[in-house]
Amino acid sequence: MGLTPQDAAHLFTLRANLEALAAELAAERQALGRLAPVEVDALDRAADRVQAAVEAHDARASAQANLALHRAIAAAAVNPFLEDALNRVWDRIAVTTVANLDDPHWACAITDQHRAIIAGIRAGDPKAAREAAKFHIEAAARAYRPLNAEATADGSSPLGP
Repeated sequence: MGLTPQDAAHLFTLRANLEALAAELAAERQALGRLAPVEVDALDRAADRVQAAVEAHDARASAQANLALHRAIAAAAVNPFLEDALNRVWDRIAVTTVANLDDPHWACAITDQHRAIIAGIRAGDPKAAREAAKFHIEAAARAYRPLNAEATADGSSPLGP
């Protein structure tokens, strides 16, 4: 069964909030000294893999590396229920990630957005990490062409009013 633009909008709204929470919790763990340096370094390496795949213009590899990075952030939050919810959302919305990463402008934009999320986590700044993660997913919603086409047609925003 395909993903309708309305389904995508609902999923992006949910995903933006869940990923924001994951980044916030990871940054809180960092602030409390509960996030090992190796975990933060792993986020940087995961972001490097996304960047390398983007620079190779490989949308599928970019999508796989992107998901691995987002899963690493969720794992750093250490909340199994949050991880489960995100896995369910990622499974449903995977097609949008590949579509977005096929757009070279969007693919290039995600590198800086990922680095901003990781910077918030590394700094132990829950607010910065949360805002960067939410911005990133909301930007992904705006970049998703089928969602944009419907929003333009009816004057609505991809993420609601």
